[in-house]
Amino acid sequence: MTDSWSDADPSHARGSLKEAIGKIIGNTDTIAEGAAEKKAADTTALIPSKQSPRPNEATRSDTEQS
Repeated sequence: MTDSWSDADPSHARGSLKEAIGKIIGNTDTIAEGAAEKKAADTTALIPSKQSPRPNEATRSDTEQS
């Protein structure tokens, strides 16, 4: 298995915690919030991130002086 806790998304962990707390206190809204956060984190993990190229610092400073 390639997954490890160090690779885990903090949003997924936060969602799990909210869901567990909601179950303990019996708050269905908190349970739903936690489940939604976990699902959003799982969905986001499936989308490959694209890093946009950084603008050239010299070009940007030249345009700011104009």
